[in-house]
Amino acid sequence: MTSENYQNNTDSSDRYMTRYSSPIISRGLQLAKKNSVATISTHDKPLSSNQYDRDAKYFFNLAVEQIASSNYQDALINLQKALDIDPDYYDAYTVRSYSIYIPLGYYQDAIDDYTQALRLNPKNVESLTNRGWVYAQLGCYFKAFQDYDLALIVKPDCQIAYMNRGLSYMDCKNYQKAINDFQQVIEINPLNADAYHNKGLNLISLENYEHALINFKKAIGINSEYINAHLHKGLCCIYLEKINQAAEAFSCAIELNNEYAKNYLEQFNEHEKLLSAVILILINRGNIQHQQQNPHAALTNYELALKIDPNCELAILKRGVTRYILGRKQGAIADYNKVVKLDTKNLWAYLLRAKVFYELGYDVQAKEDSIKSYILLGNKLSESGDYKGAIESYTIALKIDPNNAEAYNRRSTARSAIGDYQGAMEDLQRVRMI
Repeated sequence: MTSENYQNNTDSSDRYMTRYSSPIISRGLQLAKKNSVATISTHDKPLSSNQYDRDAKYFFNLAVEQIASSNYQDALINLQKALDIDPDYYDAYTVRSYSIYIPLGYYQDAIDDYTQALRLNPKNVESLTNRGWVYAQLGCYFKAFQDYDLALIVKPDCQIAYMNRGLSYMDCKNYQKAINDFQQVIEINPLNADAYHNKGLNLISLENYEHALINFKKAIGINSEYINAHLHKGLCCIYLEKINQAAEAFSCAIELNNEYAKNYLEQFNEHEKLLSAVILILINRGNIQHQQQNPHAALTNYELALKIDPNCELAILKRGVTRYILGRKQGAIADYNKVVKLDTKNLWAYLLRAKVFYELGYDVQAKEDSIKSYILLGNKLSESGDYKGAIESYTIALKIDPNNAEAYNRRSTARSAIGDYQGAMEDLQRVRMI
C-alpha cells in the first residue's frame, strides 16, 4: 500500500471515530472470532514490513482486537488494509459492516460491504437478512423484501428473516402480511416473546383488540418483565373497557420502569388523556381496596398513581387518609400539607389535617385548620345556593373563634341572600369591633 493510499484511508476513517458500545458489536466480534482461524499469536517471529503487507489475516485480526477495545478508527484502517491485500476477504466485509458501519449508522457503507460479501457467497442468509434490515432503515423496502425473500428461499426456517420482514410490512402498513410473518416465527419458536408482541401490535392496528390482548398475555407469559407487552396489554384493556385488567397491566409497567411507562402513556390524547385515565383507574382501585379493608394494597395503588403524576391532589389526599389508617400520622400530615400547598382551598385537606393535629395534641394548629375548613365548607354551600347550610358552617367556625372577621363577613353575605338583613348588619358590626 502506498503512503498516498494510507493517507486517504486515514482521512476517510476520521468520521468513524465515535465510540459506540452495542450488542451488535459483540455479535460482530463473535462472528469474527468464529470465522477467523489465524491470530496474531501464530506469528512465531515479528513480521517485517513487507510480510505485514502480504498478510491480510494479520490486519483482520488486528482490527478485531481494536474493535474489542472500541478503537474503530484504527480498526477501519486495518480492515481496509486486509481488503487491499485480499479484495475477496469475506470476513472483513461482514465484520466491518456488522461491527462498525451498522452501529454507527453508516448504512450505505454497510450495504456496499454486504453486497461485496454476497458477491462472494450469494446464499449467505445472514448477509441477506442484514442487508435487508439496512435497506429498511433507509426506507428502501422493495430491496429489503427482495433480500428477506431470498434468505427464506435459502433457509425457510430463518426466524430473523421472518421477524425483520414482518417489521418492514408493519412500516408499510401491510398489517396482515406482518401478522403472517410473526406467526411463522411463533411456529418455528413458540417461546419467541417478540413475535407475540409484534403480532399483537398489528392486531391493534386492525382494531382486533381481543386477539391482540391474547398475544400480549402470551408475550408476558414468556417474559414477565416485557414492559412494552404490559403497556400494550393495558391499552387493549382500555379499548375493551376491562378497567381492572388495564390497571393491573399499567401497574406492572410502572413498577418495571416508571419513567418509560409514563412517557408511553403521555403519547395518547383521545377522548380523555390516557394518562389521566390510568391515574383515575389506580385511585378507584385503591378506593375499592379501602372498602375491602385492605389499606396496604390501597396505598400501593395511590403511590403508583403518584409515580405518574406526583402532584395529583386526589391521590395525595387518599394516600394521607391511608397513612392515617395505618397509624402513620406524620406521613398523613405531610400529605395534607402538600395538598394545601397545591390548593389553598382544599376543604378536605384542612378538615383531615385538623383531625390528626387534635389527636397529636397540636391544639393551635388543629383550631386554625378547623376554622378554615368550616369557612371553606360555608363558601361551597353558598356558591351552590344553600345559604342556610352556609350560615350553619360559618356559625360553627365562629364558635371556635368568636373573633374571626372572615367568618362574620361571609355569614353576613349569606344572611343577606336569604333576606335576614338584621342578622347581616349585626355581623358587619361585629367585624368593625374586632
